[in-house]
Amino acid sequence: MVRILWIMLKYIEKWEVEWLKQQSIGALFKARLGSLMCIALMVYVLTTLLVTFAIMIGNHFNLHIVRLNYDYIFAPPLLILFPLIVPLFINWFNRSFRYSTIIVNFFEVVELVKLNVTGLRFMLESVWFMSYIMGSIILTLYAAGAFIDEVTLVKYVEQNKMSILSIIGLVHIVIYLTIRVLILPEEGIMQQLVKYRMEFWIWVAAFIFTLGYIVIRLLSPFNSIDFIYLTFVLLIALVRIMDIYKKLRQIAEKIKDSLLNNEQQFGAPLI
Repeated sequence: MVRILWIMLKYIEKWEVEWLKQQSIGALFKARLGSLMCIALMVYVLTTLLVTFAIMIGNHFNLHIVRLNYDYIFAPPLLILFPLIVPLFINWFNRSFRYSTIIVNFFEVVELVKLNVTGLRFMLESVWFMSYIMGSIILTLYAAGAFIDEVTLVKYVEQNKMSILSIIGLVHIVIYLTIRVLILPEEGIMQQLVKYRMEFWIWVAAFIFTLGYIVIRLLSPFNSIDFIYLTFVLLIALVRIMDIYKKLRQIAEKIKDSLLNNEQQFGAPLI
């Protein structure tokens, strides 16, 4: 699916670039049709993801209020459209602004960071990750038993099982992911790609889980302090995502330059 969208966007980019080279106003408006087509594709993709995310949240937490209402189905695409179309209107007469190139670059990064969830390496690391977290939780409880009376500890854990286990598990998840990323080398291009790809998905997961938590909390009394805190968490995650995205763009350019040099050296495109 991503590959098909990327091919379509490349054709749209070629269309927009060709028309932007011409100096007439009519050519400029034709070029902006390419920008509008890119925006339409992005709205379609993001709307699909948003609807899927809402349905998954509703099914997972058994929220009966989450359902598709076709009377208002026009609203989510418009909600996504408004922020996407603002840069185009601001730069409408700026011929150096190519919306399609921005979107194509974004999809190139998506191709770089996509995960092979069916691969053996991914499955083995997932099993190791879950085993590590479960073992660390059990070991933490035993370590607490070295300082707290056993009867008191068992009673406290039984009364607050979900909260205490969740907190301990979260702490060990953060420790594991921090160590896992820090030990990755970043000397070569591919090593940098592996490291930044992992960082990218960690922050995307943090952003999605925080956003999902906010949606769930909106269904119950919401503390203003919690709202401010979660807003800053979202902002931090978003800033980190954008920072890593820029690094991935640099890696993508280096990879393209390397492929281009190889193509010129051997006289034929590499497959």
